[in-house]
Amino acid sequence: MKNLNTAIMILSCSMLFGCGGSSTAAQEYDAVRLVILNNLAIIQHGINAEDIFLASQPVSDQFTMDNNVATRYAAEWTGKGVGEFRNFWNGVFISSANIDFTIVLTELILSGDIATAYCSTNYTSQQPDIIPPEIKVSSENDFLQFERVAGQWLLRRWEAEPEPVHTEGDGGTI
Repeated sequence: MKNLNTAIMILSCSMLFGCGGSSTAAQEYDAVRLVILNNLAIIQHGINAEDIFLASQPVSDQFTMDNNVATRYAAEWTGKGVGEFRNFWNGVFISSANIDFTIVLTELILSGDIATAYCSTNYTSQQPDIIPPEIKVSSENDFLQFERVAGQWLLRRWEAEPEPVHTEGDGGTI
């Protein structure tokens, strides 16, 4: 029942904040931030509920995922688009159980029709087909790039945030 109430709330918010197909998407920073937060909540809830259709609602037909991200959860990423997103996560759901996924927005950069969401992600699951069952744990920093398309902010890219580059003399290691 809790999942149903959460799904209803998320879908209601998506209609209110622009993921649901209005003719114009939000363009002001605060409004875009609310839409992106809502889209991240939809993705998170869909993954936790193992619902590929819910998770893929804010995903673009041009979506791609970096292999550094994909291999945390399953195999390498191939192809692009909503169908590939659904196939990828369906494979994760088949091989894993007790999935707990969180994604937290840490920074949003808006540049015209592109919104880049810097996020921290945490993922745990069990792989019950392995004896003893393997537990996967991942805590990473990613960026998710959303693009304003046909009145919606849709996820176009999901990539690992690169490690900061240290140069000689800045106190970092080489």
